[in-house]
Amino acid sequence: MIQEDYKIAQQNFLKWQRPVDFDPKLRRTQQQLHEIDEKIYLIEIYSEDPEHVQIRLEQCAVSMLDHQ
Repeated sequence: MIQEDYKIAQQNFLKWQRPVDFDPKLRRTQQQLHEIDEKIYLIEIYSEDPEHVQIRLEQCAVSMLDHQ
């Protein structure tokens, strides 16, 4: 019974262990979130007016082309 519990505990440990590449993936994800946070203002829309939304869409498209 103790061996069975040990085996289950060992399997759970291996299952939930941090992958070797966890830290680089975490840093890359944090960087991507930071970049999104810096640019989120580009998609903010302050009006439901279709004309305003169209103008904002065009501004975003131009901005995206400028940053490529």
